Amino acid sequence: MNKICVLLNGPIYNDHRVIKIINTLSQKHSIDLYYLAATPQDKTLFNEKVELFSFDYNNSIKTKIIRHSFFWHEFNFFIKSVLDKNIAYHAIWCNDFPTLHPAYKIAKKLKSNLIYDSHEIYLETLNQFFPTKTSLIKSLIFKTSLGFMRTFGKMAEKRLINKANQIITVNDSLADYFKTTYGVNNVSVIMNFPPITSLEASQFIDFRVLFSFQENDKILIYQGVLNKGRGLELVINSIKHTPQNIKLIILGDGPLKSELTALTSDLNLQQRIKFINKVPINELLNYTSGADFGINILEDFNLSKKLASPNKLFEYIHAGIPVVCSQSVENDKVLAKYSIGIAVKNESKDIAKKITELVDKEIRGYKLACKKASKEYNWEAQEEMILNLIRTEIN
Repeated sequence: MNKICVLLNGPIYNDHRVIKIINTLSQKHSIDLYYLAATPQDKTLFNEKVELFSFDYNNSIKTKIIRHSFFWHEFNFFIKSVLDKNIAYHAIWCNDFPTLHPAYKIAKKLKSNLIYDSHEIYLETLNQFFPTKTSLIKSLIFKTSLGFMRTFGKMAEKRLINKANQIITVNDSLADYFKTTYGVNNVSVIMNFPPITSLEASQFIDFRVLFSFQENDKILIYQGVLNKGRGLELVINSIKHTPQNIKLIILGDGPLKSELTALTSDLNLQQRIKFINKVPINELLNYTSGADFGINILEDFNLSKKLASPNKLFEYIHAGIPVVCSQSVENDKVLAKYSIGIAVKNESKDIAKKITELVDKEIRGYKLACKKASKEYNWEAQEEMILNLIRTEIN
């Protein structure tokens, strides 16, 4: 049985893509996952062919300096950790740019194939890690640091990406970016679709009972991390411009949660907007399916966001609920093929207008389109590509 080493620069428990990839690979291979911040539930995610090696993160001053300069070296501790196991891995599968350098060093030492799975354009996301509201001096320091990280990070990624036997990313737009930017051709697309799941209506969360909503209320849901770039402030502001029977569920946790709850209170929308903490992966669809509509706003404040394929769009499709979503390259492709919802401008009043239009429509056609789209946009359709790819690389 072939052995594959997987590197992840974070926790595994809510990383849906990496969980699915490991479970797919472990159908045919033995997998060792090296990652951060283990939880007692991690082992329940996988079968007996997956072994977990977790590390506590050393958030020292030295680490912080590296993270804001030569950040592609931040996780170099993986190199010794993996090599000390003295295991002859057939392939090293690394997730996102911060793990590419250690993965390359490990692969070179073990003479293994290197597979680089880039979930986003990492260099473009760096601005998300710096505060937007700060003093002038700090702002100049952050701007200088960001410029340094992007300039030298791009040089490092170009050098390292050409060492990879196979490059993977999440959609055609990002694949084109990597091909054009780095002159590589060995790029495959593995999209981050949900698996096919069958649920009975009795399993859906009844938000009308949970929050004492009325029978004729229309319930929208946002699910995901509460951070910048998700248009959450826009969505909350849009609710005040919609009829009173439109309610919003915000499901998830993240750095913006306190700001969003404060904004909801300031707008006196506590009776119309309800917050729910994140739930386990295997329960998520129960919650999503309990809403009438999904909302998916994506702010293009960097190129990675502009070209993204949001997971939640496909999760809403699998839940069978029509979607209100931003106009974007990848969203527009889905909407052009299947009438699963309605596109909006990233403006509160347009979002409010389109929400109001959608909830007043007959949604049976949208739900049928969601059902049809789910037969194309599902994880099972990606699995054979993953197994073929790894078969090619290690045989």
